[in-house]
Amino acid sequence: MKINGYATIGLIVMVFIVALAAVVLPGCTEPVSPIDDVDDNGTNGDEFDDSLLSSFYNETDDSSTITIEVGDSFEVWLEENPTTGYQWELTVSDGLEIIKDEFIQTPEEEELVGSGGVHVWTIGINEAGDQSIDGIYKRPWEDTTGDEDTFSMAVIAVNAGDDQEGDFISGTAVVEDVQVLILESFPVQVHLSVSGYLPDGCTEVYEDGINEQRDGFNYTVEIPTKRPADMACTEAIVPYTVNVPIDVYGIEKGTYTVDVNGVQTTFELQMDNIIE
Repeated sequence: MKINGYATIGLIVMVFIVALAAVVLPGCTEPVSPIDDVDDNGTNGDEFDDSLLSSFYNETDDSSTITIEVGDSFEVWLEENPTTGYQWELTVSDGLEIIKDEFIQTPEEEELVGSGGVHVWTIGINEAGDQSIDGIYKRPWEDTTGDEDTFSMAVIAVNAGDDQEGDFISGTAVVEDVQVLILESFPVQVHLSVSGYLPDGCTEVYEDGINEQRDGFNYTVEIPTKRPADMACTEAIVPYTVNVPIDVYGIEKGTYTVDVNGVQTTFELQMDNIIE
């Protein structure tokens, strides 16, 4: 019985020593992001402001696209260890503003030499339009080599009350080329083959919302887009082609101009397009 008792005591002592080393020795634990250490009540010590938990983005949101209303704000949280000399340099486009910029050390590692934490930026939305955030993790005194860690986000800033259909936000398609197709029929039918690109994988051409107007010999065609509100999307240009028939029945012969989202072309009818 004494032998078993000594073995039990020895095992307890070994477990205690291992646990103590994991807490005290530098490099034995990895930095824990305060994002992953939030209590059930939404707090994480005196160092953290509850408002930071309302809308934040971190490394997992790199290269994503978000949609936020003008006047709102959000936070970007990136892990950082200034003791190594490396720091995040974050820049924003003119329509955004860095309201607050601070480094927060991970609470459970405050006593560890060389421990890291997170760099937190509070960013406000000042202007509607396509905005951007870009960051690079480097030593400020060293030249940029291209091997550094980077972070970027595209921000679509919208005014409160902008035209939204249900859970979708409307926009205008970027048009690069317009081709006119005149079908061999009578009355003549005219179709437009419109091509361009969309800013991300979430945006699509809203074909049901295409609007056409004619004023004499001039046509104006508006091609809208829609995208799900508040959806993070990978930023990537997506090409599109859409076929748009225009109403030419009853118009007289002549040369007509067509403007599609600012891109113009012409077509000509050799005779009045009407059946008498």
